[in-house]
Amino acid sequence: MSGNVTEAQFLHIWKCYHVSHDEKLKEQLILSRMPLIRSVSARAVLHCPRDMELEDITGYAVLGFMEALERFDPRTHPSFGAFAVCWMRGRIAHGAREHSGVKRAQIKYLPQTVSLNGDGAEEDLLERIADPSDDMEALEERLSQEQLKSMLEQQIQKLEPRQQLIIRRHYYEQVSLRTLSKDLGYSPSWVSLQHREALELLKDGVLKDPVFAEEKSQYLA
Repeated sequence: MSGNVTEAQFLHIWKCYHVSHDEKLKEQLILSRMPLIRSVSARAVLHCPRDMELEDITGYAVLGFMEALERFDPRTHPSFGAFAVCWMRGRIAHGAREHSGVKRAQIKYLPQTVSLNGDGAEEDLLERIADPSDDMEALEERLSQEQLKSMLEQQIQKLEPRQQLIIRRHYYEQVSLRTLSKDLGYSPSWVSLQHREALELLKDGVLKDPVFAEEKSQYLA
């Protein structure tokens, strides 16, 4: 679907998605407003850390757009575009703070030596989904490497097949997202979206894992 879809057409598709939650309709909605997403991302570059890539900024913008799709109410917001821009800017701002704040030394509750294949892939993935606000050094000793390996692998297996493929190839085979977009036949923005969404799902899954939750509650008690 091209970016020249009218507001009325967009709202019609959104209403259908709001009822069915069809992922194909969701994809259509995102693709129809990619010019807006790219515009917001390009302007946000000036306000983000210099080492933050446009591809990542666009990924955050798409996540914000997706959140807007879920929260939009035409009865209270006359324009979806203006509503979505607010959510995209908010997501990008959150991503910029995360990008600046998540340093290896801050991830104290996840072991720094965990690796499935010895090249740091799993460590890198755990670092990407860690929450820097949880400064709990004790959990580093309480959770074993095997527990973390098992926990992460279980959450990866819950992802959609294409998200699993992106995560495994990007982190364990060191394939760039741009190369993956060519291999899979999707646009770089869409692959970036799937990558960012997968990280969000992994983070949510790990934090809710019974093993992690139990150790965390015991530490906080």
